[in-house]
Amino acid sequence: LEKGRINLEELNTLVLDEADRMLEMGFQDALDAIINAAPKQRQTLLFSATFPEKIEKIAQRIMKSPEMIKVESTHDTSSIAQYFYKVEGTEARDEALANLLLTYQPESAVVFCNTKKEVQNVADELHHRGFSVIDI
Repeated sequence: LEKGRINLEELNTLVLDEADRMLEMGFQDALDAIINAAPKQRQTLLFSATFPEKIEKIAQRIMKSPEMIKVESTHDTSSIAQYFYKVEGTEARDEALANLLLTYQPESAVVFCNTKKEVQNVADELHHRGFSVIDI
């Protein structure tokens, strides 16, 4: 937006997925910029695993007559393990990720990346190594 490379004038649906995580990661200013650049007449969909006060305030500010849909969790948050590893370089990252998945053998896992291209590269590499992968 800042560089003028994207124009949101024709936007009719704004989807904010993982809104709670975006705030936790410090993207409040970026979220505000996107919301402010989007047309006032639009459909807004906001998805959040948790609904802290900050998310509620954002929803009240940017949505008209919002509908809240709650889905019961199939597990509690205590069953979710988060691991953070720092590795240098793409090749080392791919190797480390594959080794972690082989070691822990989770029933399911979510891998976050910074860009769609990176998501595609990681998905391709994991698929090449024999993992069942869906890139989103």
